[in-house]
Amino acid sequence: MEKDIQKRIEETLDANRYIKPVSPKPFFYTRVKARMEWKPSDSFIQLIPVSLRVVCFLILIINTAFFLSSSLRSGTENMSDQLASFYQFNSTSVYSNQ
Repeated sequence: MEKDIQKRIEETLDANRYIKPVSPKPFFYTRVKARMEWKPSDSFIQLIPVSLRVVCFLILIINTAFFLSSSLRSGTENMSDQLASFYQFNSTSVYSNQ
């Protein structure tokens, strides 16, 4: 049992010989330096046009939904009036004794 453990330890230490040092990707240090120089005010200024677009888009969606629903509502009222006059539902009762 001890020989098996000793053998595994030696295999693990031998595997360390084949490990190569890791090098960073190109421009890594430039990106780190830019992140360190970053100011919160820069990001806020960049967010203003994006938020303005989102607000305008939401207003456009809400207005479109409102006008579509109002036009559909008025169209169904006109259709129901036409159907009532066609089938003569303006009488007092459908089941009236005549």
